[in-house]
Amino acid sequence: MEWQVKARVDRTSLEVSRVRLGTAPLCGFGAPLPAEQSVEVVREALGRGISLIDTAPLYSGGESERRLGAALAGTPRHSYVLSTKGRARNKIAHSSYTEPGSQGERGRGRAEEQGWS
Repeated sequence: MEWQVKARVDRTSLEVSRVRLGTAPLCGFGAPLPAEQSVEVVREALGRGISLIDTAPLYSGGESERRLGAALAGTPRHSYVLSTKGRARNKIAHSSYTEPGSQGERGRGRAEEQGWS
């Protein structure tokens, strides 16, 4: 399966799955998802060999990261790699992620155009 294929991260010794788990949906980006189910999603992904997990504090004010932390509790740290991104703290960063015209809303539109949602 494609998600089990590993790739080395350029100029590092890290090897991660070619498929990553994006965690924005864990906190309801796109559709509501119960906390227990988001834990199940992360554990299922890890069980299938997905070792690269992408998160960001912007996803529902850090709720994605809290749920990810709950899901990863007790998981050996060497078995996954976290990637994240940051954003300057300014007036725009404090707007709702899904507010019409926001970065999240524009991203969702692009995802729908590509047939990803």
